[in-house]
Amino acid sequence: MLHVNQLSKLFGSRVILDEVTFAVAPGEKVALVGRNGCGKTTLLRILCGEEPSDGGSIVYGPSCRLGYLGQEGQLQPERTLYEEMQEVFADVDQLEEQMRAVEEQLSFCSEAEMPALLKRYDRLQNRFEHCQPHLVDAKIATVLTGMGFKNSDFNRLCREFSGGWQMRGAMARMLLREPDLMLLDEPTNHLDVQTVEWLEDYLSKTSAAVLLVSHDRYFLDKLVKCTLELRQGKITSYAGNYTFYLQERELRREQQQAAYDNQQKRLAQEMKFVERFRYKATLATRVQSRMKMIEKRQLIEAPDKDQRALKASFAETVASGEEVLNIHRISKSYGERIVLKDLSLQVRRGECVALVGANGVGKSTLLRLLANLERPDSGTIKAGYKIAPVYYAQHQAEALDDEKTVLEEAAEVAPQFTDQTRIRTILGCLLFEGDDVNKKVGILSGGERSRVALSRCILTPSNLLLLDEPTNHLDITAREALLDALQNYEGTIILVTHDRHFMNSIATCIVEIRDYQAFRYIGNYDDYHLRREAEKRREEQALAKAKQSETAKTKTQIAKDRQALHQNSEPKKIRWKLEVLEKRIFELEDEVAKLGERLGDPDLYSDPAEAQKVQREYEAKKQEAEELTQVWDEMTS
Repeated sequence: MLHVNQLSKLFGSRVILDEVTFAVAPGEKVALVGRNGCGKTTLLRILCGEEPSDGGSIVYGPSCRLGYLGQEGQLQPERTLYEEMQEVFADVDQLEEQMRAVEEQLSFCSEAEMPALLKRYDRLQNRFEHCQPHLVDAKIATVLTGMGFKNSDFNRLCREFSGGWQMRGAMARMLLREPDLMLLDEPTNHLDVQTVEWLEDYLSKTSAAVLLVSHDRYFLDKLVKCTLELRQGKITSYAGNYTFYLQERELRREQQQAAYDNQQKRLAQEMKFVERFRYKATLATRVQSRMKMIEKRQLIEAPDKDQRALKASFAETVASGEEVLNIHRISKSYGERIVLKDLSLQVRRGECVALVGANGVGKSTLLRLLANLERPDSGTIKAGYKIAPVYYAQHQAEALDDEKTVLEEAAEVAPQFTDQTRIRTILGCLLFEGDDVNKKVGILSGGERSRVALSRCILTPSNLLLLDEPTNHLDITAREALLDALQNYEGTIILVTHDRHFMNSIATCIVEIRDYQAFRYIGNYDDYHLRREAEKRREEQALAKAKQSETAKTKTQIAKDRQALHQNSEPKKIRWKLEVLEKRIFELEDEVAKLGERLGDPDLYSDPAEAQKVQREYEAKKQEAEELTQVWDEMTS
């Protein structure tokens, strides 16, 4: 599918790609990993043709359709979201136009021209049917809904969406193109957990090959079977997911370190011999031979250690009381939009509560209420004894002083640290290394400003952390440093994150915001996921059982009617039974037709659960109609 051979790229004197060679097989799911700034995005841009290389070759498989998703959305601002998706199927419309044109030609062609036109028409029709034009609307609705869009969003202009939602739209459009090879740069950014899981399932089932860059460790572990590490311009391949890569890399590093140490020890001994006997004439030949042997020996490089293997820790204050927060029946609305309604929740000291739920259900609103940045419309929030909260959200980056340096902003909240070493260590964990700490805040990107705001959160003494998406803009190494700091934090944590690895590692309970209220699940994310799936299965089984009971009653009644028919020869009663049966069959056929129309409506697929429900009802009604028709046949034969 893709073969890259000795690909090179330089920025000035800096080597980004140093004769990189690797391959991606058809259908293979491959992760591209490495530190921020190592060249991952550059490599993807070169592969899709958006940036030139300085050497090497890129070979794609025959007729390979390429799909690329960068870190910026690329939707046409004056089109509606639905029009932007329909553009993917422009070739279907063109095929239909070509078919109509051939049909018109067939009306006036001669007998000699007809065979060629019929052959062309047959080719066009086969291609048209292969595109499944009757499913276009359903495909668009399914993918847009999977990416988190509502039906009301479909006819909105693309320019009305935020950057994050523009990215979702760009992802949806690329998926609808059904490319043979997808190049994805941070596809899970701006996605909630439910959408990430939908995308994860979609990519795992697609026959397309995928090469992706992501800082979502859980996503990588579930999806990929091969990991490529880009480090110091070189690619190293690992035949497994991200966790396997970490283990195998450490094993290789240890083996290289042992080989390096052994060689250095041997070289030291040989050099000691050379120095000892260098000036003895009787051993001159042996010394020269030994020196030549040393010069010819291929030296083993010392393994490269991650310069950012730093430890961060949150500044803590005195312990709080046992009950940290008591939230009682709070409600919050914005105009006519209800966000939370009669929500209650208790949080105790030492808990790590992860808030989950679809985008817009009120997770961030709840955090703002707990941080006392907003007031509930009704209900109470009671803080416990000696609570010292610290709140982090990305919008706090806007309040930073543009004239101060990164180091000055961080140090401002940490006067207790007279030595800058601790502050620099925290900043190093958050990707500010060396002279980066002396940059003015005013020249930083949005992501960099967010990391400065996070450093202030870490350095502010607290016993309650309220964190809204703290892992955004962090690479995996930085996330692991933050995770290690949170695991060692002795206070209480309430956080919103779409990083499932993060939740699995530190959460003591998951609170799902659903239907305006909070539902608590003890354990980490995997525990919560298992319990929610079990709940959904029980709900489906209860529904199926109720339908089976109803069907059984219907069949019992049919059997009774059939028996009565054979035992009763009264013509009036037989006619009455037939009339009732005919009426029910007509009703069922009408219901089946209406359900069939609903199944053809793209809007139905905005709610996958409802679509499955309609499908099951359609099948049940259809089966019942067939069974009653068979009874009618028996009665009238």
